[in-house]
Amino acid sequence: TQRRRAVAIKVLRTARQRKEEEELKNAVKEDGVIKVLKDDFGFIRSTARTGDVFFRFNDVKESSEMRLDFGQEVEFFVVSEPKKSQRDGSKRDSMRAVQITFLPQGSVKFETLVAKGLSGVVKR
Repeated sequence: TQRRRAVAIKVLRTARQRKEEEELKNAVKEDGVIKVLKDDFGFIRSTARTGDVFFRFNDVKESSEMRLDFGQEVEFFVVSEPKKSQRDGSKRDSMRAVQITFLPQGSVKFETLVAKGLSGVVKR
């Protein structure tokens, strides 16, 4: 019997994997807390922006000891995703969180704006 062996093996990525890799080239890493959970998606309150960031449950990197829950602290990448308006059919970019990982409680800190629109001179 003659044995055959494979040589020059190339691992192929799915179209989704290639798309995600391309999106991550321009992605920004942020942290925040889970604000809303629905059937298979939710929203994250980010420390870096005023609006909430949409995510899908399948974008969460699973951890055997952690469970997706309201108030859970997370770290994620934000990518821009084209979205079609249901009202008028126009297209716009929306932000989506991907590669979501859990953080230990107490890791995420939100800044509180004390005053806005102040001006002055600093003297030494």
